[in-house]
Amino acid sequence: MLQEKPVRCSHSQTTCRRRAMHMSVTQYHSSNLLMNIKAAIQDYELVTRVNCYFFDKSGKRVGDRTCYQCSEACKFIERFDSSGGCVLDYPGSCRPALEMGKTHVYRCPYGLLNIAFCVLLEDETLYFVSSGPLLMKSEDKGFIKNFMERNKLMASHYNDLARLVAGVPAVDEYYLHALGNTLQRSFSAFTTDDLIKKFWKKQDVLTYLMRSLDKAANESFYPEYRQQAGVMERAIELISSRHEGSRNQKKEALQTIISVFIDSIYEYRSYAEVKSRSALFFLSLIQICQKRDINLEFVFDKNYEAIFQLLEAEDYTISGEIIYAAADRFQNAFLQENSYRVNEAIIQGMDYIRQNYVNVSLADVAKEVSLTPTYFSDLFKKQTGQSYSDYLNKVRIDFSKQYIRKNVPLAQVAQQVGFADQSYFVKIFKRYEAISPSKWRMLTCK
Repeated sequence: MLQEKPVRCSHSQTTCRRRAMHMSVTQYHSSNLLMNIKAAIQDYELVTRVNCYFFDKSGKRVGDRTCYQCSEACKFIERFDSSGGCVLDYPGSCRPALEMGKTHVYRCPYGLLNIAFCVLLEDETLYFVSSGPLLMKSEDKGFIKNFMERNKLMASHYNDLARLVAGVPAVDEYYLHALGNTLQRSFSAFTTDDLIKKFWKKQDVLTYLMRSLDKAANESFYPEYRQQAGVMERAIELISSRHEGSRNQKKEALQTIISVFIDSIYEYRSYAEVKSRSALFFLSLIQICQKRDINLEFVFDKNYEAIFQLLEAEDYTISGEIIYAAADRFQNAFLQENSYRVNEAIIQGMDYIRQNYVNVSLADVAKEVSLTPTYFSDLFKKQTGQSYSDYLNKVRIDFSKQYIRKNVPLAQVAQQVGFADQSYFVKIFKRYEAISPSKWRMLTCK
């Protein structure tokens, strides 16, 4: 984590102290929450004699090992099943608990019963608690046969399996219902009905927007659109899965992949086609964000405002501004180990630069985020891997392409995006694109 330098501005010092206090309070609440959930798990297990697990929406178990002691039967299954089928099954099986707002009984891939309940925090971080395994008293020894049919490696371990299944708590319908009520009462204190309603309201809005994007993407449909989007998504996933390479190398690769796709959006002169490709680009970003658990409101603004704006945009300039800004935020979130810890000052500064790139100074941006110019410049370089001036020039070059495509004279383009004169604009353009603006126009607008 970056160490903050002392600043002379008292307002900046106050802001930094507030941020530090906010982080401390957040960390305290997270730690306190985990302690309370751990205590609730221990109390529930002590009273019911049934195992209880705590995990996030991807199926990853959370907390120390006392929060997820596996039953002997489950440990035995894991010895013969390296696919991780049970863990992969958690999110889908537990999701109905969130949809219903109450406990949900489901069967694991091997047929054992479990009871799930959701824990939704104020920042919309979603967790699940799951109690089990359980076995219905009405189920006979044919149940063990199902185990062996599911996994042939268990065929020679009938006696071991019979012994372990005998240790699984057997329940009837009445006791199963009582366990569900106990689980809900034990963990309902960590979430509220209002939070769940707010969560589903946002999910409904997102579903509507994704359908609208899909409709826009199909209005001028060409098969190669989706093929190119698929190639982009796989290339980005490859960057994510690779452990070698520095952060800057991954950043450069990510920028190249996204830049190539964005350039392809504007290969055609028809705005209807541009809008279709833009919608498909946003759909791809949403899918990547959902896979990596990146905060969609960080990438698309609060309440997904950027998606609304893109769907309503009626010309190249407006849609271009929206796309480049969202791509910028996506790249920064993607490269962070935890997207919720992105430096707020840097993100706010980058948004300000994009909104005022024609006439903006380092002092203006620093003032906007309540930092000294020197400190903001150093922080920006460390956080993004590029200087403030490099980033500003890159933004100006990105936006200049829209005017170049429209055959606007280069001298006028330079003025429109904030460069002092045409020669300096051409020099900077060649630095980033490796060719002159005139040649770029010839290659792009054939």
